[in-house]
Amino acid sequence: MAKRAICALFCLAATLCAHGQKYAYAYGNEDKVRELSRLSPTSRTESAIRDALNIGDGTNTAKLVFYVAGYRKFLQEVENARMDKQAGASSSSQGATSIVSKGVASQILSLATEQGALARTDSKTTSTFQVNTIGVARLLGGTEEFPYCAVYDYACESALARLLRGASAGVSFFTTSGSSSSSSLTSGSNNNNILNPSAHQIAGWNVRYDFHVRRPTTELAKSYQTQFKQTYTQAETDGDAVLAAVGTILSRVRTSDAYVDWIRKYISRLRSSDAETAAGLQSVLADAVRDLAQVAKAQDPNLQADAESVIAKMSTYFGNRDRLMADFINRITFSAEYDNDRPTNEPTQSAAKFIISVRPQALGSTALLTGNASVQWYDQLLQSNVSRIRDAQVSLQLDHKFGGTNATVAPTLSAGYYFQYMVDKALINLPSSALAPGTSIPLPGNASELLNTTGPIHLGQVKVSFSIRNSGLNIPIALTFSNRTDLIKGNDVRGNFGISYDLDSLFAKN
Repeated sequence: MAKRAICALFCLAATLCAHGQKYAYAYGNEDKVRELSRLSPTSRTESAIRDALNIGDGTNTAKLVFYVAGYRKFLQEVENARMDKQAGASSSSQGATSIVSKGVASQILSLATEQGALARTDSKTTSTFQVNTIGVARLLGGTEEFPYCAVYDYACESALARLLRGASAGVSFFTTSGSSSSSSLTSGSNNNNILNPSAHQIAGWNVRYDFHVRRPTTELAKSYQTQFKQTYTQAETDGDAVLAAVGTILSRVRTSDAYVDWIRKYISRLRSSDAETAAGLQSVLADAVRDLAQVAKAQDPNLQADAESVIAKMSTYFGNRDRLMADFINRITFSAEYDNDRPTNEPTQSAAKFIISVRPQALGSTALLTGNASVQWYDQLLQSNVSRIRDAQVSLQLDHKFGGTNATVAPTLSAGYYFQYMVDKALINLPSSALAPGTSIPLPGNASELLNTTGPIHLGQVKVSFSIRNSGLNIPIALTFSNRTDLIKGNDVRGNFGISYDLDSLFAKN
């Protein structure tokens, strides 16, 4: 009996996930309550109402557990397992901590503050805000902001939502002006402040679209079924908390006098005018699950903790299931991004970037391989003779997540390589009153070409990111080595650090 209840519990959770918590009734077997709704209150028989409210029904057991523990607890557990989100600035920004852009943006809003450029000579502190189109629209519209949709199931979204869910945009701001490390490029008393930061505050902005590659072949489906069964078996093996909570509900609670009184009360209410309309029926059943939760907690003081443990076990189960499906059907995700960078001492620059993320099957579900390829060009040449194409970039990063599913802090170790080729001499903005570096010759116009700046830039990076469970906080600390920067040829070693906050976890929690 308990095993059947557990199966129903998992099946209901899958239904809730697929429909974004849009089930019709807070309590009650959906089909049986729907049959009651077609009848007038006085026509509803006592036996039919008992069947609809029976706590031994797997759907009802699951709804009670979700109510006690909180559906958002489940969503938050899913968010804790993610490691593929991009919250910070692009790698070409003057404030960035990662050599790659990750494959998926936040589903609502993310905030990040980072210090330390990568290939840039200037290093600044920037704050980046990234918003998702459909997530913000749901937030502003007052609807469910964060419905959980499994990676393979789009049933909880309309066609328009499916189209917009991949669209996001971000903007980065300079939070401190700092001092320009590239001031050493100039000499002479008239050039001391040539490369001071300009007055503008926007460090850059971007738009991106996230795609998923789906390959539902027969061979992959068969392979998934095999792995799915293994995952389900493991879930049953680890399901002591599930058995304890469900066993309590089916034994001690169902046989208590308080439960008998609860049944009588709601048989009467469902046969009264209170439950005549659809809204009235929903309201009565919402009261029913609230009162039943109090009955269950009175019978078992540990029910809250047990129910939360059930949700944690279920979230681990569904997280593993989604990762298995991602390995076989959505193993590869990719994104297209446009970046507009506004460095303080250079003309504005645009970049087209392609992002691909792969979960290597040989490395397991805790590993993620991300690659970027981009081309960057000047928006204005400012009377210079350089090529409009500034540089080309490729980068690769491998992430591995450590720690158990219940760990308070989950560290991720990353190692990456970044290559940038400067196609032509770099441009810097200089006022016409300035002198050419090392001379007393006035510069014509408002731009200058820096000699000896073409060629390759190689970067290596080792990074540790600390994710704080249930908070959305991520703290990356990185050490970056490079043979040169974009404006100065010379070995460079930098420390990069930051903090990001993914509001998806906040909305999953509330």
